[in-house]
Amino acid sequence: RSAIAAARPSDIAAAVAANEPYSVHLSDGQTVVLMPDELLVSLRKREGFAATQSDRATVVLDTNLTPALVAEGIARDFVRAVQDARRQADLRIEQLIDLQYDSHSDVVSAVAANDDYVKREVLASSVTFVESLAQRNDSTASDGRLVFDSVRLGNYRATLVLVPSERPL
Repeated sequence: RSAIAAARPSDIAAAVAANEPYSVHLSDGQTVVLMPDELLVSLRKREGFAATQSDRATVVLDTNLTPALVAEGIARDFVRAVQDARRQADLRIEQLIDLQYDSHSDVVSAVAANDDYVKREVLASSVTFVESLAQRNDSTASDGRLVFDSVRLGNYRATLVLVPSERPL
């Protein structure tokens, strides 16, 4: 057992996959030849990776979430929330908006890091963070602003103010 444990797993797996015998060199100098049907090779998943295999290929994905991936996910959820607000407000699909928002610093950072993506996806001429926005706006504003307070963004909440723009696309 210790001789097999000391061997490179990829070498054993390659021999089994090729249906070839694998030689194990013991500490007393002897060599034992193991046939593929005497070896059991299974894929063991390491934390932070997802893997699958077939008789022709093995695919391994790194599932660790980097700060950039987390920020992208938050930005995508932000876009979803703005799109939902646009639908609720019955804005025309091609209608440009100016967007103001207030939220947790993680959301603010994610939106800033993905500014071009957010603007493009929600058809916003501008996307502006405004601190304490909920306290500055009345959801029944008569000046054309559309206020959406306490919008859910995953684990966060946001206040959104959409200002329809008359600027053409």
